[in-house]
Amino acid sequence: MAQSAAMPLQRLSRRRLLFGRYAAWLCVASTPILLQAFFGSWSVDGFVRHAGSQTLSARTVRRPAARVLRWASGGDDASDEGEVETVDSIRYLPPLDFSQREALEPEEGTLVLPCFPLGETSYLPDTDHVLNIFEPRYRQMYSDILMSGGRRFVVPYSKQEEGTGKLKFAEVGVVFYLKDLKEVSEQTQDQVKYVCEHSVIGRVRLKRVLNPRDFADASTYLRVEVEDFTDADLDMDHSLLEQLVKTMVSDVARLQNESSFEVQFREDLMDTLNATRGPGFWGLVSLWQSYLTQRAQLLQNKFQKELQAKLISFFKETDQEIPSQVSLDKLPAGIQKDVVNMQVQLREDIRPLVEEQSQRVQEMVQTQSHQKRLMMLEEIIEKEQNRLRARLSLKSLFNE
Repeated sequence: MAQSAAMPLQRLSRRRLLFGRYAAWLCVASTPILLQAFFGSWSVDGFVRHAGSQTLSARTVRRPAARVLRWASGGDDASDEGEVETVDSIRYLPPLDFSQREALEPEEGTLVLPCFPLGETSYLPDTDHVLNIFEPRYRQMYSDILMSGGRRFVVPYSKQEEGTGKLKFAEVGVVFYLKDLKEVSEQTQDQVKYVCEHSVIGRVRLKRVLNPRDFADASTYLRVEVEDFTDADLDMDHSLLEQLVKTMVSDVARLQNESSFEVQFREDLMDTLNATRGPGFWGLVSLWQSYLTQRAQLLQNKFQKELQAKLISFFKETDQEIPSQVSLDKLPAGIQKDVVNMQVQLREDIRPLVEEQSQRVQEMVQTQSHQKRLMMLEEIIEKEQNRLRARLSLKSLFNE
């Protein structure tokens, strides 16, 4: 799977506890978790902040593929393509067939675009992204799209099929348009070739992958046949529902503030948001993805602090010096059980955030009805309203 959206994450040694000055990281062999970044660091400029802390960083989006969360879960439009598989409401093409030796010839008149899979990350129309390019096949892809003048390629939501492990692409992907490219080979000792800025200019329906074998041996980049994918309700007015969704987001901001939630929208900027078709709606979804990311990072930070406190307490109680490294299986059985239970709880707490951030958003991307997308977002926001109201009720109860 391509990882050129960010440099690969460092994997921690199995069954090792690594102590830093401020935090401890854990990787248990049975259920590995990478705690340095579940979603990566990204945000919508100026709209999300940590309460009592800094405003989150700007429009550049850097997200590692959600394949680091394989344990997490993971359309309304019926397809005429009989081979399209429906899984978890996302429509997929058949898994890539690496036994297909020869590349297929495209049908006459069909649009063919390069394909850059970036994992279980759902990218949105009308958003901007920066990718660091280092793999030889994608270096070649960028050279080719510059030479041709097309400057476009497809980024599909992709995942491995359960059971077989075969790679499959969602039927609907987005089109990246290259706005700027910087050669950084000298500055990075050729570890990164290009730093590229993109805009997502639309959606396409993938019809078939022409050269799957080339992806298996990494000899070159994939090419896919595509067709345009636009809304079917362009002539319909959804202004009332758009206003409702905007009002609900503002209400979430109010509840965040009243309940003293650690991550908050900036209420003074709520009036600048809108849910209208196009950049307004997709910008709102991008904001929500950022919010989910920060909520997951809060859970991750809480886990790290609790783990650190538990292990430090153990070593102090037994009059041992805190080591820089210790094998988990060298700790008492009770400590091991507590750590594993903490890890399982973290996974369960983050699972619904992962589903909303990737799977639910991809369902919106594949939908050809602005009205239905609004209804999907409304459902997600309503759930968060209820969560924050419950949090506020508990706060009121304990403050009495």
